[in-house]
Amino acid sequence: MKSIIQKAFESGYERLHPKMQKGFDLNSVYGLASMCTGVTEEIWSGGFLVAPSLHLASLRKIMFSATGKNVSFTLEIYPFVDKLYREATLRIGKFKFPDKERRFDTTMIYSEEKAKLTDYMGTHRQMAVEIDASVSDKGGVRPRSGDGRFYEGIIGGKMPKSLSAVADGHVWYGEEEKRVKIKVDVKSDLLEPACGYNGYYDCEYFDIEEAGVPEELKPAREERRE
Repeated sequence: MKSIIQKAFESGYERLHPKMQKGFDLNSVYGLASMCTGVTEEIWSGGFLVAPSLHLASLRKIMFSATGKNVSFTLEIYPFVDKLYREATLRIGKFKFPDKERRFDTTMIYSEEKAKLTDYMGTHRQMAVEIDASVSDKGGVRPRSGDGRFYEGIIGGKMPKSLSAVADGHVWYGEEEKRVKIKVDVKSDLLEPACGYNGYYDCEYFDIEEAGVPEELKPAREERRE
């Protein structure tokens, strides 16, 4: 069975570094999840205009406004089949700041209709963002966010560009460091630049065939609209 990342890349998947393929191979049939531990060398934001938006986003664990350097974090990755019978991947990022822990939640699916990845952000999946991904010259992944949509109950629609942000990322395996490296920059027309981070991590894999995804990590609701 192909993972959602394999579907998104098709033939280009073979150009990924083997260490990257190992992580992106995860799917609900394998019965494996991963726990990644690492350090964000820097987490930054664009200033006082950005902070209120990021604070609101933190209430539903979409993102957070805290900044810092050398912040330890964990990234839990669970493949599963959601209640709508879609292959999905849950990612829970926890960042250990000196005052308290911050967190973000995302659930990614492969949209058969759009033939691309869709990332539902936050605990209530109120934001859905299309993801275009390509293979970098380092054998890594370059994800770039596209159109975003907001869903709350029966209300839903495309977010205006003036209120949207574009995230450009690069995740690759550093041969010298022998670990995965990551860099993400988020920009918007209204609040450019918005925020970003860079760092590194290592991953271990564990069995969830019987236990499945921990109940406390599952989203509060799931969204049918893509």
